Amino acid sequence: MQKSLGGETGAILLHRVLLWLTPLAAMGLGVEAVVSVPPWVERALAYGYIALVGIFVSALLADLYQASSKQAFLRRRFIDVLLPLPLALGMDGVHLSVGFIVVREALVAVQIFAPLSATERTRRVLRFTPARVVASSFAGTILVGTILLMLPLATQNNQGTAWVDALFTATSAVCVTGLIVLDTPVHFSIFGQVVIMLLMQLGGLGIMTFSTFLALALRQRIGMQDRVILHDLFEESNIETLKLMIIGILKMTVIFEVVGALILTWAWYGQAETLRYALYLGIFHSIAAFNNAGFALFSDNLMQYRGDLLINLTITSLIIVGGLGFTVIAGLVDVRLWRKASGPRVSCHSKLVLMTTGILIGAGTLLFFLAEFSHTMVDFSWRERLLAAYFLAVTPRTAGFNTVDTAALTDLSLFITIILMFVGASPGGTGGGVKTSTLALFVLSIRSILRKRDEVEVFYRTIPRETVHKALVIITFSFSLINLFTILLLLTEAAPFLPTMFEVVSAFGTVGLSMGLTPQLTTAGKIVILTVMFIGRIGPLTMALALGERQDRARFAYPTERVMVG
Repeated sequence: MQKSLGGETGAILLHRVLLWLTPLAAMGLGVEAVVSVPPWVERALAYGYIALVGIFVSALLADLYQASSKQAFLRRRFIDVLLPLPLALGMDGVHLSVGFIVVREALVAVQIFAPLSATERTRRVLRFTPARVVASSFAGTILVGTILLMLPLATQNNQGTAWVDALFTATSAVCVTGLIVLDTPVHFSIFGQVVIMLLMQLGGLGIMTFSTFLALALRQRIGMQDRVILHDLFEESNIETLKLMIIGILKMTVIFEVVGALILTWAWYGQAETLRYALYLGIFHSIAAFNNAGFALFSDNLMQYRGDLLINLTITSLIIVGGLGFTVIAGLVDVRLWRKASGPRVSCHSKLVLMTTGILIGAGTLLFFLAEFSHTMVDFSWRERLLAAYFLAVTPRTAGFNTVDTAALTDLSLFITIILMFVGASPGGTGGGVKTSTLALFVLSIRSILRKRDEVEVFYRTIPRETVHKALVIITFSFSLINLFTILLLLTEAAPFLPTMFEVVSAFGTVGLSMGLTPQLTTAGKIVILTVMFIGRIGPLTMALALGERQDRARFAYPTERVMVG
């Protein structure tokens, strides 16, 4: 009993010391990021950082020692276990580990000291609707990312980044777009690149998904407002099912990103200077590909690897899986596991998404192959031509990587790319665009009209009218926004029409492909494009949430009168 009591007292003491040292560590990081400190101060801070990490690890081990179930503890606190990992990797690891610990302890402090009633009153006053919460969460993350990317620590020359360029990069990362105004590997330091990587991960998963997962990991109660938001996001009202869905999304993300990172590490092992750098390249590009972001740590993106079968197939596979969405993947896994007549069947949504995705990739590959066979691919081998055509068909699905110079493509290929960028990925995935199922419902509604059918039918199922109307509104609204912002960009930039519209569609679809116009944009043009990126990531989603909110049906109807159309 004395041993147990002493161990518990020691753990509490370590946590208190850690909590009181956190503000000092935050101040140290801030001073180092803003000003140049003398070498002896830098060494003293480094020793202090290492001590802080040591205390954190000691407190974690003390908690593990006191836990009744070691396995349950590691499952519950696995995020805390990962926090010292950057220090072990050694790539500016001290600062990264300390930064993560500072954020973690700050959340704990807020949990301990913040009055719950004040938080609830604030939320009631603001009257956050689901759409507002989603938009504000993305905007807040972009703001934090902008501040971090402006720090001298985030750049190779320790000079910092101009606010508009930092804002553009943060928006592009959070909105998983990939459009850049600065060469990522040349301008940003390892710290800046890791910030971009984290922003891509948060943006791809969705801020609400990640924050809800943190609440579950910290054993926090999910409030009624959050349940409403999550219900609109995932179309699920049962809180236990929501928990399982969110945990499943995180598990799927970790599995695919880890597998992708290991394969890419193997592919780059022989070319990178060290195994550690090859691992870093693998992790960065795996996260960028799965989240359909398109950031690369090579100045020419992936053009030098156009003939590398392993890199091409790994990147495209991550893009496709990330874009399909958790619902589709989970449904396929369930069907695969049961394989019985009484087991779960492939849903109509999954069939529609898979069919549309397959058609777009297959048709796109064929059209790109024919369009570029005697043009940009004239000097390619047959293997490079096939890989390049396939990559061209996959990457406009909001990924943004490229193995062929986009500006050198024929007008036909650029037109096909614009269509694919507009469509984008699938609902519940990490990509943007109007979504594959939205396009499918649009085509099916046209078919039903031509067949003089009152309902939209597919796979022996009838689609609810409100769902079809929502798809039509999203497509119409998205097309109108693209036209509006193309006009605005033509007003701010002295650029031809095709590159201008291409850039706007790329930003709206959160793709990241560019004909070379983005790095040359004026400040006004950058603001236009980053606004398009934000609306492209938030707009269709927010509209879907707004349309999904239940409204009281009117108790009356006006007289009917015909209007001529066509």
